[in-house]
Amino acid sequence: MALSPTGVGPLQFGTAPGDAVEFLTAVLGTPTYDSGWESSFSEFGTCPGSEVRGVRFGPLTVLFSDGPTSYGPAGTRHFFSWTYSAFDTPDMFGLTTPQGLGLGASTEDVESVYPGVTINPADEIFPASFQEAGIFGTFDDAGRVQYLSAGDACGE
Repeated sequence: MALSPTGVGPLQFGTAPGDAVEFLTAVLGTPTYDSGWESSFSEFGTCPGSEVRGVRFGPLTVLFSDGPTSYGPAGTRHFFSWTYSAFDTPDMFGLTTPQGLGLGASTEDVESVYPGVTINPADEIFPASFQEAGIFGTFDDAGRVQYLSAGDACGE
């Protein structure tokens, strides 16, 4: 099941929340966290629409909104973003992008998969990062991917 710029495996952005959670539960097991529907000004940042729901399956978090997003109109709850992160939990699934990039991939791996990619250096606030082909990623201090995401992002 690939982490793609359009969703997770066959699960596409725009899918209804119930269908998305049911599919991911069948594939990955019971969610480890479900925020329930809450204000779009939430632990996930300032998200599109008036409400947001985040559901975690270990290192994978999927977000749902009532829009508008790039994947659904205002007033329609839908899947609009995923993140895959080694910050708080081990990578128990080994999910990768269609090109084979996953958590722990090196800077060289990213450059090999995306020739000409720009690796943004770390600064006092943000880690080194890249954005290419609809995938955003950050690196740890050792130059290994520690975070991947796609879809519409929530702001600060």
